Amino acid sequence: MIVSRLSLLNSGAIASLLVVGCTDATAPTDGQSPNVAEAAVQLTGRVVDQAGLLNDKVEKILTKRLASLEREAGPQFVIVTTNSLNGVDIAEYSVNLGRRWAIGHSERDDGVILLVAPNERKVRIAVGYGLEGSLTDPFCAKVIRENILPAFENGKMEEGIISGADSLIAKMRMSPTIKLNDNESPLTLKEKQAS
Repeated sequence: MIVSRLSLLNSGAIASLLVVGCTDATAPTDGQSPNVAEAAVQLTGRVVDQAGLLNDKVEKILTKRLASLEREAGPQFVIVTTNSLNGVDIAEYSVNLGRRWAIGHSERDDGVILLVAPNERKVRIAVGYGLEGSLTDPFCAKVIRENILPAFENGKMEEGIISGADSLIAKMRMSPTIKLNDNESPLTLKEKQAS
């Protein structure tokens, strides 16, 4: 998913609660180490809730939705909450996670990361090149502004994450990156971790 470019949309006008942004998720690291996120968060599944924002039931529901998206439409989507960005810009942090975890299918570059850093009051959607046509910067900014931030401003973190994820999933289902044949199976995160 992550290669070498970033089109960054910072939206200070979206809300004073959170610094937000979208990216097509392929950014240079501006000379900083590409492993800055390595020690912070480990890939454990489709939902990595290090910050503890989601209850078990919500995490299971989101995991099923993300697996279904990948199976039925192709894109690989991971939701991440982190306790700290460790002083790293959220754009760089999300890009480094995507690179290290190899989110998305390499031949289609169709990975997505929804990253929430509540302690820094930041949220970001990182998108692979293969999804640029459907998950544009304006669309991602709208998802953050209309689906995620209103819930966050009311202290409803789970609701914001679910609403944002559902909007992204619906958009990706409208423009699948691959249609699997009956005898094909999607690449799974479990298979990636084993390789």
